Amino acid sequence: MKIIKTDVIFGEKHTGSDGIAAAEMLKRFCNWQKHNNPDEPSPEHHDAALLLTRENLCHNPSQKRCDTLGLAELGRMCSPGSSCAIVQDNGLAAAFTIAHEIGHVLNMPHDDDPKCAGFRNRSGVHNVMSRMLDDNTFPWEWSKCSRHYVTEFLEAGYANCLLDEPSKMMERQNGRLPGEDYSENKQCELVFGQGSRICPHMVSDVCRTLWCTAPLWDHHQQCHTQHMPWADGTSCGVDKWCHHGECVSRRNLKPVDGQWGEWGRYGECSRTCGGGVKRKYRECDNPAPKNGGNYCIGERVKYRSCGIRECPPGSPDFREQQCSKFDNNNFNIQNLARDVKWHAKYTRILSQDRCKLYCQVESNQYYMLRDKVIDGTPCGPDTFHICVNGQCKPAGCDHVLNSTVELDTCGVCRGDNSTCQRITGSYNASVYGYTRVAKIPAGSSYIDIRQRGWLSSHNDSNYLALRIGEDGEYILNGNFMVMHRKVIVYPGVTIEYSGPESVVERLNSSRPITIDLILEAGNVYPPQITYEYTVPKNILNSFMWLLSDWSTCNRMCQGMKYRKAECRSTEHKDVVPDDYCRAENRPQEESQVCNAHCTLQWQTTSVSECSNHCGPGVQTITSRCVQVLLDSTHPPQPISAHVCLHIEKPNEHQSCMGPCDDAHWSYNEWNSCSVSCGGGVQSRSAKCVDSNERQVRDENCAGQEKHLKRICGQEACPKWDLGEWSPCSVTCGVGKRHRDSWCHVENRVVSHTFCSGTPIGTTEVCDAGPCHYWHAGDWSPCSVTCGEGTLRRNVICKSTDGLTSDKCPISEKPDDSASCMLKPCPTVINVPPIIYSSNPSREDLSQQDNEIDNNGITFQSGYKWDAGLYGECSKACDTGYKSRVVKCISSETGLVAPNYYCNARQQPAARSTCNRHPCSVWVTGDWSECDSECGHGFEHRQVRCQSYRGETLRDMECTGQQPKHMRRCQKEPCRGGPKINRENNFDSNIVRRWRMSDWTPCSKSCGYGIQTRRVECIIRRGSRGPEVPVKDEQCSRTKPRKPKSQRSCQRIACDYSWQEGSWLEVSLYLYLLCQHLALVMACSYVPLCAHITLVSLQEQNVKVKPNYLYYARMGAINATVEYSICMMIVDQWLSIRDIIKSG
Repeated sequence: MKIIKTDVIFGEKHTGSDGIAAAEMLKRFCNWQKHNNPDEPSPEHHDAALLLTRENLCHNPSQKRCDTLGLAELGRMCSPGSSCAIVQDNGLAAAFTIAHEIGHVLNMPHDDDPKCAGFRNRSGVHNVMSRMLDDNTFPWEWSKCSRHYVTEFLEAGYANCLLDEPSKMMERQNGRLPGEDYSENKQCELVFGQGSRICPHMVSDVCRTLWCTAPLWDHHQQCHTQHMPWADGTSCGVDKWCHHGECVSRRNLKPVDGQWGEWGRYGECSRTCGGGVKRKYRECDNPAPKNGGNYCIGERVKYRSCGIRECPPGSPDFREQQCSKFDNNNFNIQNLARDVKWHAKYTRILSQDRCKLYCQVESNQYYMLRDKVIDGTPCGPDTFHICVNGQCKPAGCDHVLNSTVELDTCGVCRGDNSTCQRITGSYNASVYGYTRVAKIPAGSSYIDIRQRGWLSSHNDSNYLALRIGEDGEYILNGNFMVMHRKVIVYPGVTIEYSGPESVVERLNSSRPITIDLILEAGNVYPPQITYEYTVPKNILNSFMWLLSDWSTCNRMCQGMKYRKAECRSTEHKDVVPDDYCRAENRPQEESQVCNAHCTLQWQTTSVSECSNHCGPGVQTITSRCVQVLLDSTHPPQPISAHVCLHIEKPNEHQSCMGPCDDAHWSYNEWNSCSVSCGGGVQSRSAKCVDSNERQVRDENCAGQEKHLKRICGQEACPKWDLGEWSPCSVTCGVGKRHRDSWCHVENRVVSHTFCSGTPIGTTEVCDAGPCHYWHAGDWSPCSVTCGEGTLRRNVICKSTDGLTSDKCPISEKPDDSASCMLKPCPTVINVPPIIYSSNPSREDLSQQDNEIDNNGITFQSGYKWDAGLYGECSKACDTGYKSRVVKCISSETGLVAPNYYCNARQQPAARSTCNRHPCSVWVTGDWSECDSECGHGFEHRQVRCQSYRGETLRDMECTGQQPKHMRRCQKEPCRGGPKINRENNFDSNIVRRWRMSDWTPCSKSCGYGIQTRRVECIIRRGSRGPEVPVKDEQCSRTKPRKPKSQRSCQRIACDYSWQEGSWLEVSLYLYLLCQHLALVMACSYVPLCAHITLVSLQEQNVKVKPNYLYYARMGAINATVEYSICMMIVDQWLSIRDIIKSG
């Protein structure tokens, strides 16, 4: 211990205050001592600091509450910035306050804290940690509560900074007590100032309470006290002195050091499986320390591993069990339902908090429900270390404390990596919706699944999904619902999920799984999935090579199809990665010709006129892909151009020689194509002209071919396609089924905006057939009166109309018999005849050992009530009911028994109330004044959905019909004008206008950017009616026309430098551009901007793939948008040169 004096000011008095705010002084002192504390191993380093001050400490200076003796934070020992306290110096008795505040730093609460309720006795005596000082305070001892919490704090390792040995030990003083050096009058002066003397009137409180005069501020010689005792060793009579508040005979109080007693026995194990802990203790009571003697040194508690066998497959997670014990308890937390379900929280927990019980609800809110988990709880899902007394302690895969045994790559504890084989694979097929990637069999371990984002983007709409078994439920990202980062804990599997936020989405687990997992991919773009895991070698014997079914023909005509070798399970014939089968046994691939009944070829559809009517020129040749059926008279059929891409296409231009005739045809420009896709026609007009381009009679050009029409728009049109039907929503009766839809062009999925209308036939009614169920009757009485017997009941299959059926699944049939156990049967023993007395004694009438006195209780021993889980609440609000199955079962066998076998007084309730909160209601405001000055008008009011707490909700959360927010009103007829009908009068009172918000800041800090604003149509009825936003169509005739909602902007020129990058296909560039435009602008802008982009690329000598031209053509024909907006965006995109491929 080191004492220093400082002139630093840690607090200031405020005007009108009697003292300094204790909390502010503590904060300043803690910050000061932190920055003036050298690091270990400096001899000047301190573990805790305490400020002793003569300032008057106030809880709240503004209220003049200045009765605070000290202040410290609870449990902050070894925390550099808060292992500190402040104490008001009020004489020798400040020693008790110092002990009190250091007790707080060592995690001791006040003796009257609710935490201490279980430790209090009825004596009413308070100890060192008393909240206030009075006549019942005995400050020389710690309470049981204080001893408990400081012991727990130290044994949990929170104060390990105290374990380093100081460089210099404090030497014990001369053994004199403080009262021997400070008389009672000196003690009074230390408290109340110079001249203070012991009070002569309080003779009865000698040694117990120090009463003093205070001449410095009380001239009436009254007695004052701070409820502190006289210092030990103060003389209180002849050969007497004060000791612990009492006047006793003088004796030499020698210190007695404490010694450890014997170790006790180990207690019960904290777990029955999975690695538990049991403890044994010893006490420092042989002897206990007295008179300032030292406490025992060494450990008071020892821990030993127990229950180390593995838990049975399917057992619930131990931390999950601890959270589920708080189900249906919302701790009065706002917005948590009363029937809340709690689940273990694993992710985003600090390492030092892993042994606290954090639980979360479905909304991902989480709370610390206990400051310590049960001993033996794993510190996390990725480690075998376990929590002991709130601290994470090392353990091995054998669940033994301090063991270093680890799992091998096969998931075997103490294994040598020889019992398994690593399986690897990848997947990158693109099919809209969920697609199966791989089956990970039970027994697999060291699972690592990764999906890299499309174009290294984390927002690519691709995500991993997991389900249990072939037809089981999703445990990750099912039903198009994507989860965030979490640890998935399910019976038989614990796996960590990175969440979709990262570029590389990951699933990983090092522990063996005990159930089959199906890995799926929900994707829009081609996923890039890689996976690896190990499987036990004994599984590999169940797989073999088989040739697959013939593939589809790779071409429409004159193609090939193949059968490739696939590794399949011998049981279910599932396709698995090739690593499951032996490479040396792999059969050869087979192939054969297919679709030999036809051929594909390019057919010339038109040849243009020569570009020069006199001399050398160029003709344009238009051709299309056609299918020619062999051995058939049918004409060639036009098909999609991409089918003929493997065939060399004829040149689109050929040389020609103009005939130099005096007269020739002069053509106008081609009209627009009759369709944008699917095959159309373009037309134009022509006139016969002479060599001077003067029109002449058509007869002069009769010998020349006239080209007035040509085929156009041959690209395939986008169209809707439908997926497979989902299973019926019910297993019997009438339900619904659904199927996915997507827009595609030539088997390539595109945005749904390219397809017209909405897909038809995505939902339909389905009939799963009549429902059949097992009906079980009541149990019969037990077949015996004692011993083991049989219960029976009728179990028959019925349909929903009550008729007997034979279509119920046998596997679900309830038992029609069960064993029952009654009281033991009496044993018959042959004994000699007994002659009974006519007056038997009371002892002869006593019961025998094998008989039971029922005392009116009719239940049987060995049976207990079993209550199932509650079902859904019958009502969402306003008090509903939930039910559960309650049955009587045998404690030994678990078989169902009649209810009268169990104690009726202990039967759990089968029905309970739920959702008692009132329903949300429609709340209406007052009607406004009529918005018309005369004639007809309208009144308005606010209508909103409100919860029972007064919160505003979405309209869909209120039931019943929504009240009207507008109604007609009638005022005096309008005067002074011609009579007009009601409709015209109504419309003349309506004012329509466009309302614009302010422009947003420019989207770029330099260079060209975009500014946007909100433009909406507003109507007002009458001169005083409220302005109401409506659809834009209401303002379609308003002058001026709708203002712009976007404009380009440039703040300052960017200081850019060009840097060469890698090239990608321009088709990808166009696709990304259109995707971008679909997000930032209306969908109708996309095609034309693609067209403008195409023109810009062609101007830069960039070659564009043919199968993307139709986007631009379609946009140029059908869309209308301001050229400047599109060019602005094109310029920005063209600056990203990495995504353009030059010719």
